[in-house]
Amino acid sequence: MASVRYEGVSFRYSKKSPWTIEDLRMEVKEGEFWAVVGSSGCGKSTFLRLTSGLERPEKGKIYFDGQDFTSVPTQKRDVSIVFQSPC
Repeated sequence: MASVRYEGVSFRYSKKSPWTIEDLRMEVKEGEFWAVVGSSGCGKSTFLRLTSGLERPEKGKIYFDGQDFTSVPTQKRDVSIVFQSPC
C-alpha cells in the first residue's frame, strides 16, 4: 500500500460554482487505514474521484509514494474505489 499526500488540492465543478474541496492538505502514510465519512453532499465522492483520477484538481497536487500523480492517466494509477451506489 502506498502513502498518499494531498497538497493544497482544490476542486469545483465549474468556474461559477463554489469549491467542493478547498485547499485539502493531508497525508495517509503507508500501512494506515482510513475512511471517508460525512453528510450527503459534503464532497466524499468528489474526494475519491480525485484520488482515483476520474477528476483532476483545479489547484494542488496529489502524490502517491512521493510521485506526483496529478497528471498520471487514470488507467495507470493502480487505484480502485467501490461506491455504495453508482455516481
